[in-house]
Amino acid sequence: MSIAVDFATVHKLFLAITGDDVLLKFEKAKTALIDSLKRVEDIVPSSIGSQIVEVVGELDNTRFLLDPSEKEVGNQIIALLQQGKKFHSYNDNTELKTFHRAATRLSISSSRVALAEQRALKKLIDRARAEEDKGK
Repeated sequence: MSIAVDFATVHKLFLAITGDDVLLKFEKAKTALIDSLKRVEDIVPSSIGSQIVEVVGELDNTRFLLDPSEKEVGNQIIALLQQGKKFHSYNDNTELKTFHRAATRLSISSSRVALAEQRALKKLIDRARAEEDKGK
């Protein structure tokens, strides 16, 4: 398995959980880019301006969508986390089943990649809990 493939698959679970936030950031970036291009359009020669109009049109028609199954997996993991359970604990069979279902739905077939996903998620949870404790 190549490094690029590893990188692309290692954070599928994280992206499933944060998909809505990522989608919102993409939409904001798209809007900012369109606004900037429209401002530039008026100050460049018309030949370039017409190309900018085409790009703006394509951006206007671009839609960012979440895969419904990934969104569902993310919602399941979020619900599990909100229950206050420790995701890295193998004592709770429900957690293990939820992670297994999530890994299967996200096409994580390698046990090495699944373990990397689980570790990355554990680090994220630990960091979030530390921030939460600082706020108390």
